[in-house]
This record gives sequence, structure tokens and C-alpha cells, in this order.
Amino acid sequence: MNHFAVEGDIEFRSILFVPGMAPFEQQDMMAKSKAIKLYVRRVFISDEFDDSLLPRYLTFVKGVVDSNDLPLNVSREILQESRVVRVMRKRLVRKTLDMLKDISKRDNDDYDTFWDAFGRNLKLGVIEDAANREVLAPLLRFQSSKTEKGKSRGLDAYVEDMPEGQNSIYYVAADTREAAENSPFLEQLTKKGFEVLFLIDPIDEVTMTNLASFKEKTLVDISKEDLDLGEDSDEEKAKIKEIEEEYAAFTAWMKTSLGDKVEKVIVSKRLAGTPCILVTSKFGWCVTAFHATSLARAYDVVPRSLEAVSRRFSSPTLCLLPFNVPTFHRD
Repeated sequence: MNHFAVEGDIEFRSILFVPGMAPFEQQDMMAKSKAIKLYVRRVFISDEFDDSLLPRYLTFVKGVVDSNDLPLNVSREILQESRVVRVMRKRLVRKTLDMLKDISKRDNDDYDTFWDAFGRNLKLGVIEDAANREVLAPLLRFQSSKTEKGKSRGLDAYVEDMPEGQNSIYYVAADTREAAENSPFLEQLTKKGFEVLFLIDPIDEVTMTNLASFKEKTLVDISKEDLDLGEDSDEEKAKIKEIEEEYAAFTAWMKTSLGDKVEKVIVSKRLAGTPCILVTSKFGWCVTAFHATSLARAYDVVPRSLEAVSRRFSSPTLCLLPFNVPTFHRD
């Protein structure tokens, strides 16, 4: 709970409260909330102005706001155009995020309980509230390749534990934790001791795409092409070039055989045991989205307006483990 007063050109008092669990009527973030009660000079006005006082990703917050500067006959139209309300909204959002930050620092399970109930709200906040994206980022929690099942950790802890030579924050999207753990995309990263975040909530990938970076560390989807695994020595670069030349005829033949099904065929150092994988364009969809779109197209449920975009960005790259590729010579 946070009780505070704002004084100056604009004056108001407020009490904000974060519940321990989501009420049944508030499971849907899109649903109308009546959690914030607006008073003007201690006269109750309405509890239907939540969207004017707080963004929808904070609809779980309950509270009372008492303003000295709004008229008693305040209406939704007045709220939408009022500078007073804009200032109040900004202060309420910041106070709420400060309160969540304080909860996250407690040495108990309070924040874990909060995250289980309202974590998706904060992910939506990263997507929609660009102004507070840097404040919201440390509040995010994800399971990872170094956490126990059901446990999660924040990006601050991830960065603190990054080994020498790791320059990015890695993540992979999957339907379940088990699918993420068994993903062939993890092979080289696990071998190097790099931690990978598991995005198993449908909203996670959009959240990460909007966040883009954290503490000057780029967020990298390991299912995309051009994966950076750290600097290669001159010897390693020469070896890679030699392998590419050795298998050039084979990869060219594979590309010709597969046609438009793939963008290109390459040998790759990102594999450690799996013979081959499909990776998507750096600016395209992840493999999970690619498979979902392919399935939708098979059942003819992809809207025509998206068909051209789908064809443009969904052609994957076939990556081959060099030692599993036979030497191939065209006659």
C-alpha cells in the first residue's frame, strides 16, 4: 500500500493498493475496471474513470484519488482534455511502479506471488508504455535454462551472472518449458555456459521485441539467423571459411532442390549435435510463429492481407552441421 500527497501547481492525495491475487472479474486485462475511485475535494465523483487515471496494464491496482483541482461536475470529456489529469496519471503510474519495485526487493515470496497473478500485465506495459519501458524491464521475470522448473528470475540477475565473452541476452520462444529445454537452438549456447531465457507465454516474444535491449545488452532471439556467439579467433574464422568452401556445392544443390521453401542453405557453427535446423530472418517471425502461420495457411485461415507479408518474411534458412553433411560433387 502507498499513501502519498502531491503538492504544487496541482494538488491531490491518493492511496494505492496492490492485491495479493487477481479477482475473478479482473482476469481479463481488456475488461472494464472500477478499481480507482475518484473524489474531488472529498466528494465522491465516480469509479468509472480508471482508463483516464491509469493505463490498462495497471488495472489490477486499487485505490482512491482525491483532487483539489478538478471541477465537481467532472465528465469523461473533461478528463480526456485536462492537463490536471495528465499530471495525475503520470504521478500515479510512477508511484505504482515504485511500489512494485519495492515489493520486488523484499526477501520473501511477495513478488513471486504478485508475478504469478499480474506478470502478464507488466509484459503488456512494456509493449504499450514506451515512456516507462526502462522502469518496467527490471520487474519482468522469466524461466531460463538455469532455473528450476516453475522458478523465474529477472533480467538484473541474468546480466550479473553473464560469463566473460557473452555480450547479449539470449532467449527462445516455445510452447512449453520442456520444448524450450529440448530445443536444438540451445546446443552451442549451453556448451558455452550461456543462459537462455524461456519465453513460454504467447505475449513474451512481443514484449522482448519491444524491449530490444537491457542495460546496453541486446536481447537476441536464438531462433533467428546471424546468431552472435562471441568473437571468433583468426584461426576459427579461417576454419569456418574453409568449411563453407568445402560444402558450397552441396549447399547450392540443397537450395536448388528445396526451391522457395527456404531462403538459403548454409553450414553453421551454431549446432553441436543436431544435423540441421531451420532459422528465420532476423527481421521476420520466430520459428514458433512460422510453424503456426504455416499450419493456418494449410487450413486456409490466413487473411489475404497478411499472405504477402507471410510469404516475404517466413522463408527460413536451413542450417547444417558441417560434420553431418556428406561431401557432394555435381557431375
